[in-house]
Order: sequence, then C-alpha cells, then structure tokens
Amino acid sequence: MQRWHAELGGANALHRADGWTKDTLKPGDKITIIGPRNKNGSNDMNLSHESKISLTDIGKDIHNSFRSQQQGQ
Repeated sequence: MQRWHAELGGANALHRADGWTKDTLKPGDKITIIGPRNKNGSNDMNLSHESKISLTDIGKDIHNSFRSQQQGQ
C-alpha cells in the first residue's frame, strides 16, 4: 500500500462537471484513481485533466475526464 496525494478542482467545479455533492464520498469509501503522476516522480497527482475516479466496491465512476475523448472516437 502506498500513500498518494490527488488534487481535483473546487467544489463548485466538481458539482457542475460531475454532479458531486457533500455526500458523494464518505469517510472510509475506497476509490480507484487513474491519472498522471507528477513529472517529478512524487506520489502526487493533479486530476484536472485526463483522469478517472471510481468507487472501488461498486465500480461506479464519480469522475471521468476521459469522457470527451471517448465520445469523439
């Protein structure tokens, strides 16, 4: 297990883009994140572009910025 730091946009942006509310994630929820690692090799990720977050236990996507690329194919 590794500890990572992942950063998204602000609450209003998440609500507009993905419909997030204060109840979207709860303490103890397990998530899977796909996204780019920082260029300096640290365990940090900026998820503003090309990223996906899913609830691990049920597989539900709660953020997917790959959507626009997939729709264009």
